[in-house]
Amino acid sequence: MAGKFGNWMMNVGIAVAVLVAAVLLYAFYVRISTPIPDPMRLDGETDLLGSTIQVQVLNGAGVDNLGLQMENHLIGLGFDVVETDNFRKGMEKTVILDRLGNLDASEQVALAIEANSERISTDILVDYYLDATIIIGRDYQEFLPWKVPDLEEVN
Repeated sequence: MAGKFGNWMMNVGIAVAVLVAAVLLYAFYVRISTPIPDPMRLDGETDLLGSTIQVQVLNGAGVDNLGLQMENHLIGLGFDVVETDNFRKGMEKTVILDRLGNLDASEQVALAIEANSERISTDILVDYYLDATIIIGRDYQEFLPWKVPDLEEVN
């Protein structure tokens, strides 16, 4: 009887080890296959100081603290958030405005919030001294840091 119990425990241990290995391999795959935003400007692209992409965050959704949450998310990824403020309320869609004609920087900002490049518009304001502006709209839950992962997307 003790022999059967020992074999059963060994089988359970092996099954648990295989399960843990599978989870770790999946996590590794997700990590290497997910693009990571690069908060650094390409060399010599602008006359702005520093090499970090500078972003302005404006809350147009009318929901308290969204700008601060977005600011913390972007800073955590290495971006330089130079201003966080409110925009006129009632913005339906979140947009990213390219302020210097540096589409690469705006695409990195879009990648950071998991927005597609169709959300990027060009509105050059060279006297703003920043690369991009994010205007958070009422659809904010579609983007990081508020987006809830869709389990069907992962599989």
